[in-house]
Amino acid sequence: MIFEYAFMRKAFAVGILLAIIVPCIGIIVVLKRLSMIGDALSHSSLAGIAAGLVFNINPILGAIIASLASAFSIEFIRKKLPKYSEMYIAFDEEGARMVGIPVKAVNFIFTILTAFTVSIAARTVGALIVSSMMVVPVACAMKFAKSYKQTVLLSILFAVIFTIIGLSLSYYMGLKPGGTIVLCGVVFLILTLIIKRD
Repeated sequence: MIFEYAFMRKAFAVGILLAIIVPCIGIIVVLKRLSMIGDALSHSSLAGIAAGLVFNINPILGAIIASLASAFSIEFIRKKLPKYSEMYIAFDEEGARMVGIPVKAVNFIFTILTAFTVSIAARTVGALIVSSMMVVPVACAMKFAKSYKQTVLLSILFAVIFTIIGLSLSYYMGLKPGGTIVLCGVVFLILTLIIKRD
């Protein structure tokens, strides 16, 4: 039985928690057309882990520092580039400023949350798989949902389902859990794109 082992119980508990948290960050990443930020931060996180091991500090702390530095660098560069209209499909930053929303503070908090999510999730599902976990469930949800709230709830539901199926398959078939979780999501996304054509 799969839950006889403590390590599998822990894997399911942590995996499901991440499946709830990561899509909540991922939906903002996708809507702001920043899907590649997860990939960039996961690579930075891996470099931070390596630096932590080299300099004899906590690898997770190294990952967080590297991810934060990369996230703020990306945000700085993005602000210096010309503002294209497609960024406002998801968020009208100028309109938000006009109604008194602290856009800079929100972007700052979002940047920190993204960096922390990627660096911490990297320990569980692998540094190079975090970006897929951030984007694939959201992409699947967007094919079914009719509102922002539905997209958030469905992306969390899909992420939890992919995690449970992926961990179960990895246990019984002797596969890598992180890659199996993502492959489950990718297969479902491909089937969804074939069945639900706009």
